[in-house]
Amino acid sequence: MTADPRDTLREDLNREYYAIDARINDFDHRMLTVKGWSVTVSLAGLGLGFQQETPALFALASLGAVSFWLVEGLLKRQQIRYYPRLREIEVLAFQLNPVEVDHELASAPQANWWWWHARIGRPPTTSPLPHGPDQLPQSRRSAWFLAHVALPEALIAAVGLALFVLATTTGIL
Repeated sequence: MTADPRDTLREDLNREYYAIDARINDFDHRMLTVKGWSVTVSLAGLGLGFQQETPALFALASLGAVSFWLVEGLLKRQQIRYYPRLREIEVLAFQLNPVEVDHELASAPQANWWWWHARIGRPPTTSPLPHGPDQLPQSRRSAWFLAHVALPEALIAAVGLALFVLATTTGIL
């Protein structure tokens, strides 16, 4: 007796969904590591600039923060590329597995669908819809300016640059 192709597809989609989810979580761990190194290296550079009374160290700390910020933004852009496939799998799962619960259709998984709606402040409908054609390209372009990507690197870069300018123009150190 051969397996129903729909059952095989359900299993394959389920495995793929959770494999992509694991990949996305791996990106989060990498970005936390980058952020940890960024804060350590950049703040050490600022502190050393004060200790050594060397304005160039402020500029170096600022440059280091910007470099880490760029790396983190690139990682976030790569991570964002996985979200459309998660949504596609959620839409397919809804089409393959609708179950009536309290007079509404439900299916699983829907984590990406629910998260998207929580982020934009709207309650989701019960059936997941594909991403709009303009949603993800815009997210990739603005990845560097998401608060959890830009901070604290942007702040450290600005402080380092301000200290460098202040120290070199006024000679306060």
